[in-house]
Amino acid sequence: MQTMKLREYQPPSVLTVLLDSLVMSQHWVPDSASQITDRSEFPSALQPVVRKAATIAGTWRAWLSYDGVRFFTGEMSLDLAREHGCPALKVNYYNDEGQLEDVSAWVRRADGKWRRCEF
Repeated sequence: MQTMKLREYQPPSVLTVLLDSLVMSQHWVPDSASQITDRSEFPSALQPVVRKAATIAGTWRAWLSYDGVRFFTGEMSLDLAREHGCPALKVNYYNDEGQLEDVSAWVRRADGKWRRCEF
């Protein structure tokens, strides 16, 4: 069985759960958006970004919305986590043309709420 197929059966990583939590809490995707899990479903302009994201030490999540694909990559920021004493993520947001729209850093406070930070 292929490694990618085996990964589909694994529970989501802590990083994936954190990225999902951040995206949903900030309302970056509409409730009606459907999640994309198969890399072949991405537009060709986004494929290079998807391939790169699959090879870095992090995670990616994507949703198909009325205005196209919303693609996010996330990686832990150990420096911010140490500084704030809570989980911290560096997040990149790409549009369906593969263009980087935003780079941000976030910490998840003890009350479960997310706060944007400076790098």
